[in-house]
Amino acid sequence: MKSILKLLLLLPVLAISNLTNAQEKFERGFVTDLNGIQLNGMINIANWTSPEAKIVFREDGKEGGIGLTPAQIKGFEVGNDKYFSADVLTEMTSSNLNLLTTDPELNLERGTVFLKAVVLGTKSLFYFKNRMFNDQFYIQKDSEYALLAYKRYLRKAGNSSAVGENRGFVNQLKNYFSDCDKLDSKLLAASYEEKSLVSLFEKYFECTGTSSEFTAKREKVKIETGVVAGISYTGMEEDYFAYYGLNFKPSVNPAAGLFLNVFIPGTRGRVSIYNELLYSSYLLKSPKHDADDGEFSLGFSYLKMNNLVRLSSAAKRVRAFVNIGISNGIAIREVNDARTMSSFDDTFLDHIRKYEQGLLAGVGFSVGKFSAEARVEFGNGFSKSDDYPTSVTRGFLIVGYRF
Repeated sequence: MKSILKLLLLLPVLAISNLTNAQEKFERGFVTDLNGIQLNGMINIANWTSPEAKIVFREDGKEGGIGLTPAQIKGFEVGNDKYFSADVLTEMTSSNLNLLTTDPELNLERGTVFLKAVVLGTKSLFYFKNRMFNDQFYIQKDSEYALLAYKRYLRKAGNSSAVGENRGFVNQLKNYFSDCDKLDSKLLAASYEEKSLVSLFEKYFECTGTSSEFTAKREKVKIETGVVAGISYTGMEEDYFAYYGLNFKPSVNPAAGLFLNVFIPGTRGRVSIYNELLYSSYLLKSPKHDADDGEFSLGFSYLKMNNLVRLSSAAKRVRAFVNIGISNGIAIREVNDARTMSSFDDTFLDHIRKYEQGLLAGVGFSVGKFSAEARVEFGNGFSKSDDYPTSVTRGFLIVGYRF
């Protein structure tokens, strides 16, 4: 059984690899070729901001997919998002605090990329994340895309230094919104973030009595709550106890709890932080201690906080998922008995640990409001003594219901 549990631990790793490469990452959309012709099909946008930007397009009626770079198409649409090919400048200084330089000037590099439309209208805003993981925003002037200038740098002040900002984008937007003087004060307080910049564009349209043709929907944090219940199968590494003739049998017990699943914005519902408050217990018994008749019992009931990263498939009806994370449990009940002919009821072990930590991994699927999961947990057990380690292995079969 322990071999099966260890194999189960490998399944999420394999499942993550399969989900990452699965065809379910393809979504319906269309590309616009260099002649302006729209081609319908399925699109995988996983690498649209990679150093060698490309999408994979599978045209309707044709087999297989082809990689398309920004130089090969005018743009594409998928879901509710629009992307345009553009030859642009991008700021290549790392924004990592430990890597900041003292130079406030932009370190620019030109490349052909896909820009994601944030706002489209008489004034437009676009977004791109470059290979230095810098968020880059652009405005459109005629047919050209201009980078909104922003850079963090170290500003020396005597023997100390502070983080300074090149906020060139403020003057750029002041010129861009020159027909609305009411925005000047708001521009000074703006930050180089999508939410702040979109707010400026919305105020500009309100000021000029116009409206946007398109505004990208910002994916909000989505939260799911519910209950879980199932059974656990618990075994213990017992080399120390086997030396003394003890043979603790595995324990099967119920488990139940509550969950809170928080979806990460921008992942299209595929990545979430799954949090679970779970009650679980076990009772391990050994019928023999050397030549004495009797019974030895070790059992604990835990209230556990499980925190896992969940990666889900993109399917609409039946969604496969994998979980991997950690467990922290507090023992709220203890059984620690030694019953023999010579001593009817004594404490079996000293130096008991009330706080248990463990590694968790699981695979499962959800249909509607229901879910099912097979999970394995490797805990450090209940012993604080290095002389008798008690690592505990648990397998869970859990069903869930989302409110």
